[in-house]
Amino acid sequence: MKRFTPSVITSILILTINSVFAQDNESLIAPIKWHSYTQPGELMYFTEYKDKLVIERRSEGDNYAEPRLKNIMIVKRIDDSHYIVEEEDKEGFVLLKKVMSANNQVLDISFPIEGKTVENVGEQFENGVPIWKSLEAIRFYSQEKFQEVKKLPGLNEVKREDLIKSLQWRKPLGEMLEAYLKDSDGSRPYQIYRFLEAYQKKKFVELGYNPYKMIAYNFEKQFAGDEEIIKLLTEEITFD
Repeated sequence: MKRFTPSVITSILILTINSVFAQDNESLIAPIKWHSYTQPGELMYFTEYKDKLVIERRSEGDNYAEPRLKNIMIVKRIDDSHYIVEEEDKEGFVLLKKVMSANNQVLDISFPIEGKTVENVGEQFENGVPIWKSLEAIRFYSQEKFQEVKKLPGLNEVKREDLIKSLQWRKPLGEMLEAYLKDSDGSRPYQIYRFLEAYQKKKFVELGYNPYKMIAYNFEKQFAGDEEIIKLLTEEITFD
C-alpha cells in the first residue's frame, strides 16, 4: 500500500481546492448591485446573478418595507453586453442590452427587442437594433457613484449655463428622435418628451446636480426675463 508524506498530502489538498475554486469561481464572486431612481423618492436596483437578473424597487428612506422584486431569467448570453431573457410574469423573450461607461461607474440597461421565441429575438438582433432604442435605457450607478449623486445640489441651484447645456438635445438626440417618429409612424409623439426628460436628467447628473432630490424648483420663475432660456423651455419640438 502506497503511503503519502504530509507534504504530498498538503499539495494534493491545495490542488483540489484550487480546482474547485476555478470551477465555481463565478458563484463565489459577490454580485454587484447597481443603483438608480425611477422618480424623486423612488429607488431602483439592478443585480446580476449567474442565472438571473433582479430588479428591486423601494421608497427612499424606507429601509424596513419589503422591496418590490422582479426576477428576469437569463436564457442565453449572446456576448458580455447582450442577453436573451425571460421575465417571470410575461410571455415571450426579450433582448437585454448593457452599456458600461465612466470607468465602470455607470451602467445603462435597455430591452430593445421582443420576440415570441429565443430564435426570433436572435434573428432580430442579427438584423440590427434600431438606433433610437437606446433612448429607452435606464441609467444605473455604482454604489460609490450613487452616493456622490445623492449629495449633489438640487435643481433649485442650477446655474444658467448648465441649464442651457441640459436643454441642447438636438445634436446628441436629433437623429434618434427622428428615427423613432418614423418607426412609430408619428403615433406616439408624447414619447419624445419622455425621452427628452430622461436625457435631461442624465445630463444634469453629468453636470453635477441631483435632479431627483425632493426639492421645489421652477425654471421659468428662476430665470424669468431670460429670453434665451424661456425660449428653450417653451419652444415646440420640431425637426424642420
